[in-house]
Amino acid sequence: MLVDYHVHTLGHGEYGNSLEEVYPFFREASKQGLAQIGIADHTQLAPSRAVSALRQANSYFPEVELRLGFELDFSRDTEEQLNFAMAMPGIDYFIGSIHYIGDWLFNNAALRDEFKRRDIDTVYEQYYSQVNSACMTGLFDIVGHCDLIKLFDPGLPQKGIMYYADPVLKAIKDANLCVEINTSGLQRPISEMYPSEEILRRCYEYEIPITFGSDAHVAADVGRDISLARQSAKRVGYRQIATFAKRRRIMVVF
Repeated sequence: MLVDYHVHTLGHGEYGNSLEEVYPFFREASKQGLAQIGIADHTQLAPSRAVSALRQANSYFPEVELRLGFELDFSRDTEEQLNFAMAMPGIDYFIGSIHYIGDWLFNNAALRDEFKRRDIDTVYEQYYSQVNSACMTGLFDIVGHCDLIKLFDPGLPQKGIMYYADPVLKAIKDANLCVEINTSGLQRPISEMYPSEEILRRCYEYEIPITFGSDAHVAADVGRDISLARQSAKRVGYRQIATFAKRRRIMVVF
């Protein structure tokens, strides 16, 4: 069973949610053989979501089940934005993510040189500290691209990745959260999924459930490399993934 729980039909706000705009996302989901597509637009864009158009587009592809979610960004979202998204009816899941360190949008290619001006150990410490804090909020179900900080291949911290990642994985386990295997890193300079197989292996050791996501911001990327995510999961021992319905986690064989 293949799912893609990290799809942005609104992009970064440059698209709408008309039937004509969202239809291609469902068409691609069907083409990729997905059993479920999860629409997880950024929290700030929640007022622009048109659930009726999403459901209408889905009606043309009944073989693909629609799941509704949002991606929360605890380094940037305001309390008002979070409350608005979380109060919307019919939500199946929330993804929690970090994209900023202070005012630095570290995954913005135009700002990648900032990595050269900062101590890389401090960068990793600051990033994982925020991820750890987010996991303690109890507001979301899935940890999004949990090692996103590596995307521009900035080099390894002297203390090693697991020095920073392992305490976060313990927090994820304690909070009973799920980790996504996000395939979008394969298209970044790091050329590796989030998380790395080293981290994913530790997730398996801690019995942390996983799910799959492409982080698609355009229809053509829906389901992209999800089959590779399944292969990676199987290599470390996983045989089930987490799916969600009305904030309830349901484990299925993949």
